[in-house]
Amino acid sequence: MTAALAQSLPKLDFETYLEIEANASNRHEYLNGLVYAMAGGTDNHSAIGIAATITFSRLLNSKPCYIRNSDLKIETPDSKAAFYPDLSIHCNQKPSGKSITAKAPTLVLEILSRSTRNYDLTIKRKEYFHIPSLRHYLVLDSDSIEARLYTRDSNQTWPKDPLTFTDPKSLIPLTALKIKVKLKDLYHQTDLL
Repeated sequence: MTAALAQSLPKLDFETYLEIEANASNRHEYLNGLVYAMAGGTDNHSAIGIAATITFSRLLNSKPCYIRNSDLKIETPDSKAAFYPDLSIHCNQKPSGKSITAKAPTLVLEILSRSTRNYDLTIKRKEYFHIPSLRHYLVLDSDSIEARLYTRDSNQTWPKDPLTFTDPKSLIPLTALKIKVKLKDLYHQTDLL
């Protein structure tokens, strides 16, 4: 994410942002009235995103959950933010085929890059945590084998610190989806294994 576009546009309301984004040639995220251009990714970033899609598709094949890639924006409550996560899973309700945003993901997955690391782990995380349906925020590093998992507990509380997985043999417990994901399956096409 860069601040270039945010500095060139005045603050926008959410509906105006959606209108501009519908006709934009590049993707932009929205946060409290400001619009931010999205950064590109690396080969590892792409490989992890594809592996995650394949892995979750296989594990959720018989469940009423819907997997979406980074083409679908996630809108936070009160339309204060809209982000393009690398992957989202929706078990509460199927996203509408014509909708350009979704509001009720069960899991959001972000793949860290050097330019977005801090943004994904702080600002985005805090905004995502306001989504009532969200149960898991899974963050994967693209420079090393590392997964960070935040899981909302039965009291609707998010942990201060995530569970961290670095051993490729680790199983990541996604209790709301009733599955466990092998860390190595998410990294198998990268040069990190």
